[in-house]
Amino acid sequence: MGSGYTVGIDLGTTRSAVAYVAGGDPEVITTGNSGESVIPSVVQFTEDGEVNVGQTAANLAVQHPERTVTEIKREMGVRSRSRSPVRSTSPNRYPA
Repeated sequence: MGSGYTVGIDLGTTRSAVAYVAGGDPEVITTGNSGESVIPSVVQFTEDGEVNVGQTAANLAVQHPERTVTEIKREMGVRSRSRSPVRSTSPNRYPA
């Protein structure tokens, strides 16, 4: 077996968490300075193509709701197409 990682994602409608296993020890991924392991399930696209996720995206949602994706889990598995600020895509194509 290779020396890769196993990644687990708890994708919640409003909050999400990510953990990985490397070398047999599980590690929950935390955010920068705050150290939180559960972050808002929000993605925000800037005008210049950058992508913000988590609390940063949630904070920017107030200023740029048209460029923000929230609660996408509610649409996963539905045969409709959503309009993202960057491109038209199906719900399972959004990063969380």
